[in-house]
Order: sequence, then C-alpha cells, then structure tokens
Amino acid sequence: MKRAVIIAAVAGAASVLMGSCATLSEEQCLVGDWYGIGVADGERGYQTSRLSEHVEACARHGVTPDTQAYLGGRERGLETYCTPGNGFRVGSSGGSYGGVCPAGLERDFVAAYSDGQIVWNAQVTLNNYRNDRSTAVARVQNLDSRISAEEARLGADGLTDDQKDAIRETIRDLRRERRRALDEVDRIDFLIRDAEIEVANLRDRLAPRWDY
Repeated sequence: MKRAVIIAAVAGAASVLMGSCATLSEEQCLVGDWYGIGVADGERGYQTSRLSEHVEACARHGVTPDTQAYLGGRERGLETYCTPGNGFRVGSSGGSYGGVCPAGLERDFVAAYSDGQIVWNAQVTLNNYRNDRSTAVARVQNLDSRISAEEARLGADGLTDDQKDAIRETIRDLRRERRRALDEVDRIDFLIRDAEIEVANLRDRLAPRWDY
C-alpha cells in the first residue's frame, strides 16, 4: 500500500514541469541507471519526494523513471545513510534529518544525530562569538581612524584655542571609547577560548559513542 501511494504521487508529479531546477541531466535520464540513482539519493538521506523531482526533470527529455528500481536502490542507500556514525556527522554539521530511516535503524541514528546536534549548537555559539569579535575589532579600527583624523585636524593652521580644546576633548572621548572597545575584544576572546574548549570536549566525549 505504501509503495502504491508513492507510485501514484510520482505519476501525478509528472504533469508539473515548471518551477524547479532539474535534479538530473539529460544524459542521466537517458542512461537510466535508476537503481544507482536511488542508491545515491538514499545515501544522501533524500525523501521519496526526490523521485517526483526526477520525474519532472526527465519528462523534459521524454524519459519516465523506473520507480521500482529507484525505490529499491534508495532502500539500499539508506542502509549507508542510516548508520549511527553518519547520524552524528549530519547532526554535528548542522544538517537536517527528514525521518527517512527504516524503523530498525532509526533509533540509533536519531540518538547519534541528537548528540551531533549538541556539538553543532556549541559550534554555533563559538561562531557567534567569533563574529562578535570581528565586529569589536572593526570598531577599534574605526576609532583609530577617527582619532587619527582628529589629530590631523588639531595640527591645522588658524585654529582658535577654543577650537583646539574642542578637538582635544573629542580625542579624549574617542580614546576612552577605544579602551572600552578593546576591553570588549578581551572579554570576547575569553568567551571564545571557553567555547573552543567546550566544542573540543563535546566532540571527544560524544563522537566515540558512535564510532565517528
């Protein structure tokens, strides 16, 4: 029944030929290694809806996929995809899981995937700190430029004492702001060091559980 539903859905998709990029080239459609294409899609964790996209791509070349061969290949490919080690890899790299694994393989895959997501979340935190540091460093550099510009102004001819005092006050304010920006860089550096240790520790602790 499940396979019949899939075949019906694929047949319905054949009439929709616009609105998406081709998943297969003309040569791939004409060669027609549908078992091999199914294996490759299974190994990448694609859902059965991927076949509908192939139907759409190959209809442009007058080719209809072999549904049975494709589905058989996909099931074989899922055996490679749905391993605990791959589950950890997908989770720790920020990949998504589309619920494609057979019941007998899904439990360990999902457990490994969840551990991988813990690593990924820690990595995201680290990446955010690194982005924050780049922003803080850019602020220091901007302040350096502004200070240099004010110092150049101070050396100009014809300034009154009041004008010079105003420029000096601006320079003092900018230097105070620069010190605060440098303190922020130091604070973020501390957070980055802690986050790097956290990511490394999580990988060392969780990856071996899943032979990754």
